[in-house]
Amino acid sequence: MSVDKKEFVKQRVDVEDSGRTRTWKSDPSGPPTGRGSLFLVGRPGSGRAELGQALAQRLGLCFKAVDNADDLPGQEDGPAVCVVAPEVFDRAAETLMDLGLVAYVMEYPDPLYLSHAHFVLPAGRGLEENLEDLAEKLALTGFGSGVGSR
Repeated sequence: MSVDKKEFVKQRVDVEDSGRTRTWKSDPSGPPTGRGSLFLVGRPGSGRAELGQALAQRLGLCFKAVDNADDLPGQEDGPAVCVVAPEVFDRAAETLMDLGLVAYVMEYPDPLYLSHAHFVLPAGRGLEENLEDLAEKLALTGFGSGVGSR
């Protein structure tokens, strides 16, 4: 039995620029602000650790790997770039949003991650492209402004 591939396409949607990420926030209370830390979340192999280290170096902030919820930095600790283990994110997604900004390095659409992320970055892009894109978005929020090297 032969199937015409055109039958599978139900609707074509043109997008403004398919290569750019979009700012995402499920809370309609307003745009994200640059308070607290930046939390990079995503599944293993998404490139979030490499992106986090490069961003921390670029912004002159400390880099932290968060493997359990007790390691989460508080507001009093100052801004940091944190890579969060999936099991920590699964249990503490709401807390992360209270502590700062959440960027999801996405390999595939995951509802929990999408509903708790301020920014979404495609995992398939190169490090430099995601670094530039995220740095641009963070600058709009004021994240890390006025912070020197640590």
